[in-house]
Amino acid sequence: IIYSSGTTGLPKGIVQTHRARQHWSFSNAIEMRFDQTSRALTTTALYSNGTWLMVLPVLFTGGTLHILPQFDPAAFLETVARERITHTFMVPTQYILTLACPALDRADLSSLKTMLSAGSPLRPDTKQAVLARMGPGLYELYGLTEGFATMLKPEFHATRLSSVGTPVLGFEVRIIDDEGRELPAGEAGEIAGYGAGMMAGYHGRPEATAAAIWRDERGRSFIRTG
Repeated sequence: IIYSSGTTGLPKGIVQTHRARQHWSFSNAIEMRFDQTSRALTTTALYSNGTWLMVLPVLFTGGTLHILPQFDPAAFLETVARERITHTFMVPTQYILTLACPALDRADLSSLKTMLSAGSPLRPDTKQAVLARMGPGLYELYGLTEGFATMLKPEFHATRLSSVGTPVLGFEVRIIDDEGRELPAGEAGEIAGYGAGMMAGYHGRPEATAAAIWRDERGRSFIRTG
């Protein structure tokens, strides 16, 4: 159970099944190119769902996990260089702090091939600065702890910098209106997502669980984003 308040205020216990976590393990391993030689560095709290976007795939593929006890930009850069880190996850604020760190321009980040950003939007100018000064392997993830995500991959930065990409492996996304009707491509509406990584529900809160669900024409349960 992971507690997250999202944008609604009071925290809710999000029940994640073993099947859902297994799906996140192999889908992220494929999407972000983990293998047994990968060396991942976590910089965020272990209770954060974003942290597990690194922890699960690196353990699933037999790689090496390093944990930074407390985030500090200089310590992060030194650890990447010393341990030859290949994968890391940071929230946008951490990227901004790292870009402002005097040690960045002399840091050896040559081993770093995957940098994941999630948790809040990454501004286009910040993306450009990360790509220019930290390397080309930037992935931006948009999604919910409740269980679906899209990802902007490095190969699309040149043409889709302001986008949050396409659905992660094993997920579908629909756009619906205020009445719950599916909208055609090009229309603005609420995002709803479906896939094997979805939550079982909110712990002890069946009404909140029901309110978070939208069903498609096949009766499948999609998570609403609100």
